[in-house]
Formats: sequence, C-alpha cells, structure tokens
Amino acid sequence: MMSTYEEFMIIINAAMLIIAILVYIDRKNGTKK
Repeated sequence: MMSTYEEFMIIINAAMLIIAILVYIDRKNGTKK
C-alpha cells in the first residue's frame, strides 16, 4: 500500500502533465485564431 505522500506526488505529477498538454494545445490553437 502506498503512502499518502506518494499518492499525492503521483496526482501532482499527473496534473502538471495534463496542464502542460492543455497549455501547449491552447497556444498551438491560439496562433491560428
């Protein structure tokens, strides 16, 4: 069983990755507008 800290870090890393992808897509689409 993982500790709360490890689970928290995994969630943070996943969230940062998703945000980075969304920002990249938003910037890529923003240049076309």
